[in-house]
Amino acid sequence: MNSTPALPQGFEINQPPPGSEVKPPRKRGLIGNRKPESPTPLVVSGEVDGDTIRTQSGPNARIYGADAFEIGQNAFIGGKTVPIGVQSRSALMPLAKPDARALSAGPPSYGRPVVTLNRGGVDAGRSQIEQGLALPVPGFMQNDQPRLKDYIDAQRGAIGAERGAYAGQYQVPADYRKQGDAAPMSGKVPMTAPQYSEFVGLMRNPKTSPEQLDAFAAKHGRSL
Repeated sequence: MNSTPALPQGFEINQPPPGSEVKPPRKRGLIGNRKPESPTPLVVSGEVDGDTIRTQSGPNARIYGADAFEIGQNAFIGGKTVPIGVQSRSALMPLAKPDARALSAGPPSYGRPVVTLNRGGVDAGRSQIEQGLALPVPGFMQNDQPRLKDYIDAQRGAIGAERGAYAGQYQVPADYRKQGDAAPMSGKVPMTAPQYSEFVGLMRNPKTSPEQLDAFAAKHGRSL
């Protein structure tokens, strides 16, 4: 019998609203739309921030499927201000090395290549999400359902373990880029015992859909 996993006293799942369908631009957008990977990898020379890498032969490249906190962003954990954007960049640093494998994953994003990044068997996008240092972007992974599920599962793990931003409150990177420090806060939300029990059931059930999680949040006064 599985034991109840360690879960926080709140949550934030970043999914499109029920019934909506996010259709990214065909040639421009946050992270492109998935297509078969190119057999020719880019040569990586370092990191710019938590989801952008330098390449030796061209423009910076955007990591597919993950939206990391911006360099100037802070989270608020345990009554303290935490430089979550700087932490996100630091976490990417060990993976943004010349021996990493950066493969094309879709059309350019504002002139930058969009790539998957893997070093030593570690998927950089998933790693950033799993550490609570980036958020998955479901609307841009609709053509890559296995990766979408994997990244959402990684986010669930980060929420349950209260890793990174999920240990406190934070601003969604996309909101921060538009509104700066005035962006709304997300993060831990107090729950009653019945709400917590329902949340545990949803998180433990592998068949729980993003729509069900979104509906749970809406029912309890949260807009995801």
